[in-house]
Amino acid sequence: MRLIETSQLSAALMLDDFLVPRRRAVGHAEVVGFLSDVSREILSSKNCRQYPDVMTFGYFCRKSSIERALQIKQSISNRFGWGFAVHIAPSNVPVNFGFSFVFGLLSGNNNLVRLPSTTWPQVDLLVSVFETVAQSEKYEILAKNNAFVRTERDSVELLNFVANSDALVVWGGDSTVATFRKLEKKPRCVELYFPDRKSSLVINALTIAESDENDLQKLAAAFFNDTYLVDNNACSSPRRIFWVGEESDVAAARNKLWAAIDGVIKAKGYDLNIIAKIDRYLDVMKSVEIAEAPVTVEKISEDIWLTSRDEETLIGRLGRYSESRFVELAAALKALDDDEQTLTYMGFDKEYIEQIVLDSDIIVDRVVPAGMALDIGFVWDGVDVLNRLSRFIDIR
Repeated sequence: MRLIETSQLSAALMLDDFLVPRRRAVGHAEVVGFLSDVSREILSSKNCRQYPDVMTFGYFCRKSSIERALQIKQSISNRFGWGFAVHIAPSNVPVNFGFSFVFGLLSGNNNLVRLPSTTWPQVDLLVSVFETVAQSEKYEILAKNNAFVRTERDSVELLNFVANSDALVVWGGDSTVATFRKLEKKPRCVELYFPDRKSSLVINALTIAESDENDLQKLAAAFFNDTYLVDNNACSSPRRIFWVGEESDVAAARNKLWAAIDGVIKAKGYDLNIIAKIDRYLDVMKSVEIAEAPVTVEKISEDIWLTSRDEETLIGRLGRYSESRFVELAAALKALDDDEQTLTYMGFDKEYIEQIVLDSDIIVDRVVPAGMALDIGFVWDGVDVLNRLSRFIDIR
């Protein structure tokens, strides 16, 4: 398993490396063993413990987790990878490339993964773990059939791999998706795209207003993990906050929760780089330009900027959120957009959320408690990824 830089791409990477063997069974024992060793390497590493998203990935790759996920799938013994898969990772979520790689690997494919263009320490750390585990003699074939590359999205070498791929997985903005849709590919190439999406958080104001300090700190930490770990750039990170309850309860809960979140931000030592801070101001200026009217921004702190939903003309990021209040949860759900991806909830019982969501006609792919917005599963954006990246051989 190699990391190939742009300057080495032509000489170091050959298409033939990814074509033998042409396929593996979904959930192949060698792959499960490899991921299990990756998990152990991560969970025992002091360096990895610095990054909650890397640790989450480590737990995701545990043998028990993988086998449990595979057990619930139908007819897995007759499913095989399509062959050679190319993955285009997003630049805004550091460990996403690792999940995409696991999806392709478990589906039975050989994989070429283009790493994020943004520099993240988590990326280098994970690639190092993959390389370390792959050095074992028992993973010699896996090491040869899979690689990570750093290169421009329009490099000739990368486009050649895309043209010869059996499966293409693209994570990114709408423009990135549009670009890769147009590229030349094999007639039967399986294409899987994850474009821009929106996500929101619904909060039971009364529950928050009545929470003790311990519960409040847990909720604030959960919100931090959903948002600030990735500068609120992930599609699954909530950027719109829907408060549910009476006005007095919302006022009390709002003061308590934002103060607790601000405390967690400071305790974690979170600090945006100077370019991101400038981008946040530019975002607000763009909102004013689009709205052709003033936009009120309430600064709870340097890292928490709030606008009302009525004033929002640009989806928030970098610690900027829109807020709105609803008396009933059902009314809040009606305010969701059709491109909603993840709905996180805080202060509601799962059973109550489930009943309201299933009885409504909203379009949403995931509903998870606060703290789990970034947890990727084998079903993402409503797509069963392992099934999509594998073929079923019908034998009668």
